[in-house]
Amino acid sequence: MPVEYTDDGGLRVTYIGTEAAFVDVLAEQPEGIRTEIERTGPYTPGPRHVVSRLTERQREVLREAVNLGYYQEPREAIHAEIAAATELSETTVGKHLRKIEAAVFSSLHVGATDR
Repeated sequence: MPVEYTDDGGLRVTYIGTEAAFVDVLAEQPEGIRTEIERTGPYTPGPRHVVSRLTERQREVLREAVNLGYYQEPREAIHAEIAAATELSETTVGKHLRKIEAAVFSSLHVGATDR
């Protein structure tokens, strides 16, 4: 989990994002909240993280999809734009996105709902 209790009764929260996103979030911290940045740098997912189960090409497609706004609401990018950024065909991008989404959703522990 990205949230852990510390020995002194605090919380350690792991955030992953761009430097610009952190500047905005840290500027909006409520009064009385102490924030300490422990480290920054490239993100390398651990072996249990869903991203580690993706191929390097799938991670590249996912990175571009996120950067271009494919998962924003409303959607800001289409397969053609991701294809241009990754030098893949639109069909291949679509296949990679479906495999990525299947991996992500299958990793969620969502109980079956009663009908």
